[in-house]
Amino acid sequence: MFVCFVSFYHIWKLYLKYRFRNATIHVCEKLKNLREKLYTYFLLLLFITYPPTCDVIFRLYPGACKTFYIYEKDTTVNITLLRSDFDLDCEKLKNYQIFAYVATVIYVVLFPFVLLLLLRKYRIKILYNEFDDGNSNSTEDQPENTVSERSHLINDKSEESDFPIWIKFLCENYKPRFWYWEIIELARKVTQTVLVTLLGFENALTKLLTIGISVLFLTLHAKLSPMTSHFEQRLQVSQPSVVGTFLLQHELFHLLTV
Repeated sequence: MFVCFVSFYHIWKLYLKYRFRNATIHVCEKLKNLREKLYTYFLLLLFITYPPTCDVIFRLYPGACKTFYIYEKDTTVNITLLRSDFDLDCEKLKNYQIFAYVATVIYVVLFPFVLLLLLRKYRIKILYNEFDDGNSNSTEDQPENTVSERSHLINDKSEESDFPIWIKFLCENYKPRFWYWEIIELARKVTQTVLVTLLGFENALTKLLTIGISVLFLTLHAKLSPMTSHFEQRLQVSQPSVVGTFLLQHELFHLLTV
């Protein structure tokens, strides 16, 4: 995928240099815009496919296997099959399991960590935009510490690079002081994914931890309100509520039918 983006960029670069041979500045501007778009598409694609890719990686773990016992006349034979596909014998997946561990470090852990570092790098710019949004209020109406903080951010603005478009989608739906919240959401999704994949949906610990995580995020969203839009905030609050309610109803139904 990355190779496709790079190849497309270089092919388009050669085309622009041939098309606008006498307009170097124009070519540089077009290439800059193209890089921004390609970065955005590439990062957005990685971000969208992150949860399902993590699920595939976790399904290769030894903990995602299930052991079956076959009783014969005088012996007991056990066979370990992959829970997501009973046609696959886990004993034959040793190499894939090593690959899953490597992918966990390189992709599952490193990808959100890199996103967090990028957001942290541009956090001054994000916070500065928060003050820009409140330009309708004069500095006389603002507290003294807010004015001094704004002055500090303005001084630091020249030292910070421009806020890139390709990472803006990670924080544009959140209030500037919650620039890191999307990474927390990624951690929540991965945690719930690994619980269901390794322990199974019917496991009591999975249900308990999933309900606990849902209640925790429901409390955080209700108390902190990190979203800029009230409608999106209500959606975020309702999401863990629905998950927790569904699990509670499922557990009650299971207890009543046993």
